[in-house]
Amino acid sequence: MTPRAPTTGFRTTGVAVVLGAVLGAQDYRFAMNFHGRYDMDSSFFPAARKIAEGHSPYEVAGYVYSPLYAILLAPLVRHPQAAAIATAATIIAGILACWIAGFASTRGLPLWKRGLVVDLAVVSLLWNANTRSTLLQLNPQFLVLLCLVIAGFTARFKSGFALGLSAAFKTWPVVSVLWLLIGKPHRIHRLTGFLAAGCLTVLMAIGVGGSRGPWDMLAAATGAADQNASAYSVPGAARVLLHRSTLVVGYLMLALLAAMVLLRPGSRALSLFNLLSLLLLSLPVSHNTYLVLHPAGPVAVGCRSPAHQEAHPPAGHLRSPDLVDTRPGDCAQGNLRPASDDDPRVSPRLPHDCGGSNREYPGRCPSAPRARPDSAKLSGLGRFSQLAHSRLAGPPHDQPSYDQPPSDQHGMW
Repeated sequence: MTPRAPTTGFRTTGVAVVLGAVLGAQDYRFAMNFHGRYDMDSSFFPAARKIAEGHSPYEVAGYVYSPLYAILLAPLVRHPQAAAIATAATIIAGILACWIAGFASTRGLPLWKRGLVVDLAVVSLLWNANTRSTLLQLNPQFLVLLCLVIAGFTARFKSGFALGLSAAFKTWPVVSVLWLLIGKPHRIHRLTGFLAAGCLTVLMAIGVGGSRGPWDMLAAATGAADQNASAYSVPGAARVLLHRSTLVVGYLMLALLAAMVLLRPGSRALSLFNLLSLLLLSLPVSHNTYLVLHPAGPVAVGCRSPAHQEAHPPAGHLRSPDLVDTRPGDCAQGNLRPASDDDPRVSPRLPHDCGGSNREYPGRCPSAPRARPDSAKLSGLGRFSQLAHSRLAGPPHDQPSYDQPPSDQHGMW
């Protein structure tokens, strides 16, 4: 790495700040100058006003979400700049999601490369016609995106709880509970977090609507599926083409792709957004504002989620030093094998004087057989993510994986 690399890193990170400020200001000005913000004026703020007055938000026709979003808007209903504050907070939530996803997905890379990924994330999210539609109606899509990003780059209880909160803002992410079943380690912790968020949502419904609150919430959510509107999904295409075979073929293809994602997920964050994309394509009601969640998928391409970067190293690399037995003598003989967690002879890092001291790739045994890349075990999307990351990370001698400290196996935080 050149001596100017830190300066370049701060510059690319600064560009992300400037892009977020400029593009966010443009989207904010567009939303505030637009007249006729229907969902905000007829659904969200009236429901928040009902809560502030001590009534149920489901007395407002058209409010089909859990009480969480109306509760967050309730303190603003008497403020003269309520719409401006809510719009700015929504934009900030989207920018924060881009920063978390960009930096969490590129852990171990130089700062300037991480800044470039954040730049791409901010531009793809804010320079987007669907984003402006989201801000016009003040839909909680950016809050859903923030929760999904946190769920994808954390582990255990926090991951499940964040995913449950996304389902509290919008009903359809509840189906993504299938993603929590991927991988046996800490599965119970993830499901416990998801159930805790669900219980919190039910308690909020009881708090604002009494004993009938949960039932009103369920009735509003199920009634939203009867909307006769254009849908960017398989059911929407079937309504346009007026043929039932579109539903059969479309859902069969979605089921096949979902099975591929669940059986060969690749990285955790990428598998989450792949599954969510398939879910959006299967909804009977899928507005254009839902499409703001799709640009977040490229952010996770090549991601190095701590829970899975050890299981899926870049193609052509040896497995992580944490999984390799480096007892003296074994490396020179090419005897590399996965080591158990309780083996006291395991070194956390590969030695730089490994047997024949290969100078071109320090720490790699010249006589050791190259490990079979795990990319052969991944689906097409998983292999594409590894290829994208290997191109972004550069050659092994530029940023060798063994120079990085052992990663936290329990998540980003």
